[in-house]
Amino acid sequence: MSGGGYDLACGYLLVPEDRSQPERRQVKLPVVVFRTQNPNPEPDPVIYLAGGGGFNMMPLLPYYMQLFGDAILRNRDFIVYNQRGAPLSEPALPCPGYGNLLYDLARNSDLSEEEIMAQKVAFLRDCYDDLVEQGINLEMYDTTTNAADANDLRIALGYKQANYYGVSYGTSLGLALIRNHPEGVRTIILDSVQPPQAAVNNERALNAYRAFAKLFDACAADDYCNRTYPDLEATFYRVIDDLNANPATTTAPGWEVSYDGGVFSEAIYSMLVIAQVDAAPRAIYAAAEGDLSHIDPYIPDILNAISPSALDTISEGVFYSLICRERAPLGSYQDALALAADLPPSIADHYLLNFSLWESNLCAVWEIEPNDPAMREAVVGDVPALVFAGQFDPITPSEWGRLAAETLSNSYFYEFPNLGHWEMDSDQCALEMGLQFLDDPTAEPDDSCMDALSGP
Repeated sequence: MSGGGYDLACGYLLVPEDRSQPERRQVKLPVVVFRTQNPNPEPDPVIYLAGGGGFNMMPLLPYYMQLFGDAILRNRDFIVYNQRGAPLSEPALPCPGYGNLLYDLARNSDLSEEEIMAQKVAFLRDCYDDLVEQGINLEMYDTTTNAADANDLRIALGYKQANYYGVSYGTSLGLALIRNHPEGVRTIILDSVQPPQAAVNNERALNAYRAFAKLFDACAADDYCNRTYPDLEATFYRVIDDLNANPATTTAPGWEVSYDGGVFSEAIYSMLVIAQVDAAPRAIYAAAEGDLSHIDPYIPDILNAISPSALDTISEGVFYSLICRERAPLGSYQDALALAADLPPSIADHYLLNFSLWESNLCAVWEIEPNDPAMREAVVGDVPALVFAGQFDPITPSEWGRLAAETLSNSYFYEFPNLGHWEMDSDQCALEMGLQFLDDPTAEPDDSCMDALSGP
């Protein structure tokens, strides 16, 4: 079949939910194979490992093809699929109505943060009960089984080896492939790395603070930025204090929402995630002068004050099972408090409440067995690996990329000084380095294009 100028095939991968009981429930994963039209193609495809987990790749295929898929097709096939439990897979594991709940909670200004959290936890506990009553084994929706699915996909399509490209959670999946199925991995590209030994839940506040600090340091070190936006750090925290004392409002679809300094910090956080580093100092200074127009577009999404249908891109049953099965066992809320003890209170309080405490409360009722402790150790291997990190990434900090690369003996690590989360979709230099690596993983990519890159 062809579509949009592509030579492609669509179908399903059928695998057991529990490989120890292959005769029981089967899982269907939607797959799209884009075939290269190169008359002399390379024999090994690139299989994309999505973030999330539980993320629905299919609606965004045109976007991903434009960003990097078309470039990969120059020489080799490109394969995209939805991981088990994601929308369009069978069974999918959504929590129907959760988007409506978040939307309604965002509109209700009379509720305290504790009351909002209690309602979210109660709703998701009901979803958990419903999934269990359906006979879903939530322990089979983890990274180990996802890696087995990715390996089975390669085998089912008849490839001796594949190159895997993972982003964010997809890097956890890629590392699991190196650990459990190295024979099928020709190369791995790990972009914005979440290694299995990183205490994700514990470090929310710390990672946000580190990303902000890197922004302030980079601006201070740059003559133009420092001259135009002096004392950026002090200005940032002054805006937070002012908004905590006097919250602002902006327009969501059809109504107004109020937000404080913590939400303002999340707007700057969002700019760093999507590599709008140049825009962040300007947004901070404008806010200090009373102009919040630079950050207002981010607020409805942060507060879940958007159309509930916009939240249908992920299956909560998968997402929270991964958090509670693999991330929560690496620490506790008390550990998160300890890591945040020396941070500015305005950062620590907001990110501990909205991330670390929230996930701790949820995992107390999302009853799932922790995964094998061995799966939370560093991955050791000699598979050729290209590791990308963004200096300003607040989600998967560059420190995590270095951590993963330390135990991969045949790896190349690069930190991009101008980027945040997800490098190969954000920068042509990163994309070209990735393509070089795919063509010849025995040679270190030419990184001379990075010489022209800089921070704010």
